[in-house]
Amino acid sequence: MATPQGRRESLDELRARFADWHDPIPRVLAEAEEETVLRHEIHDLSPHLRSFVTGNVALVGDAAHAMTPSLGQGACQALLDAATLADLLATPRTPADVAIALRAYDARRRRPAQRLVTMSRWMTRLAGTGRLSGARNALLQILPA
Repeated sequence: MATPQGRRESLDELRARFADWHDPIPRVLAEAEEETVLRHEIHDLSPHLRSFVTGNVALVGDAAHAMTPSLGQGACQALLDAATLADLLATPRTPADVAIALRAYDARRRRPAQRLVTMSRWMTRLAGTGRLSGARNALLQILPA
């Protein structure tokens, strides 16, 4: 089960929660010192934005599609946003061209990025210790070695 928002789990609670996980997780937690542990709440952007562009402002990265770290795609998606935006804005000559480029950026990047936000949210739920973990564990037990 995830730690409720705003609650800080103690290092002893983390050790107990992850005691039966694979090595090296219990060992790393056993050797950790309370004052060296950083804790950060994890959030994603929900609901999805209707557009990454408003007027002449384009959102990229976490501003447009913050996601949980479960897929390791946050920075990659930000780079894809920036590269796409730079490519589309490389040749505009007029404000109308810029507006067209920004709309094209939104059309190219919004749905793929938002799909990854959703997939990462699901992976977070599946990999965690919440409701889906029982199904995950049962599935893993019936898989061949």
